[in-house]
Amino acid sequence: MARDFRVMLALVVLGLFLPAGASGEDAAAPIQKLHVEAHADFDYDFNATQQPDAKPAKLLVPRRGSMTFTQYAKGEYNFNPEGRFDVQAKYELFQNFHSRRLLAYIDTMTHTWTLRPSYSFLEGKNLVLWVPFSFNFTDVGSDKNTTAFSLTPNCFHRLSETLGYSVEMRLVRNYGWTPQVFPQFYDSTSRAIGSSAGFFYFIGDKGGYLQLRLNYDYVGARGSNNDTSSYNLTMSGEYPVTTKLKFYCYLTMGLLPYEHPYRDGTEFVFHKRHDKTLLVGSTVTYDIYKGLSANLHYNVRRQDSNIGIYDYVTHIIGVQLAYAY
Repeated sequence: MARDFRVMLALVVLGLFLPAGASGEDAAAPIQKLHVEAHADFDYDFNATQQPDAKPAKLLVPRRGSMTFTQYAKGEYNFNPEGRFDVQAKYELFQNFHSRRLLAYIDTMTHTWTLRPSYSFLEGKNLVLWVPFSFNFTDVGSDKNTTAFSLTPNCFHRLSETLGYSVEMRLVRNYGWTPQVFPQFYDSTSRAIGSSAGFFYFIGDKGGYLQLRLNYDYVGARGSNNDTSSYNLTMSGEYPVTTKLKFYCYLTMGLLPYEHPYRDGTEFVFHKRHDKTLLVGSTVTYDIYKGLSANLHYNVRRQDSNIGIYDYVTHIIGVQLAYAY
């Protein structure tokens, strides 16, 4: 149970950095035929075991901090970047390792392949429709964990030099492969549907922006403990302090009401699980030389849950070295 929750959190956090679709930032960025990107992160997680805050659940999980090394690589090819109709093919690799051997069972590796047709209705990429289709394969602790197919059509419209909006729909089919003692409660195989609406305020001509985004997702899973709706409000922004230095920050607040009373495999039946989440983070990035950059980042996640094992807080601080071509 705890393993599945940590895996789910890793994939949620990964989703913040590896969007399946596109957005106003993508539309504002120049498009090139071949794009390659890679980065390495060294992080310290002050509560890598996600020890709950309250007793008696707190006594079941020892508190352990851990260094984490993360490597990420992406290669994408745009067949017709200057035309109205384009097709992008993309591959992404994400992998992390924990310094504590006791946590090796949550080391995660994901492979994602995406094919993304797009069409620009106006000159200058000011009204763009993307239709990405992705396949994801995830290993956790060297074991096959999930495979997923997703279709995420989305549209961005830049109304003026300073204002824009985006809308997105998400359809996901997820298959969970980790054996469960009580699959009727914990099986993560699911179908999901979701939508988003984002509003942008662009700052100057150097890539700065403010964003307000609303997200709704519904997950219908085989395991009754995983049937849930998710409502999220995200506020984020990036500001170029100088030509080489930029600052990014975000705040996400979420509500996750679950559909069924929580079960742990015993005869006891809990209340329906209800989570409130708060994610806050910031990043300072410095461009070193021709595509080479470094950043310092800090992230906090607070999850308030009426089921004790899921009520926790964690802080992560780290540095990243990245290269993009």
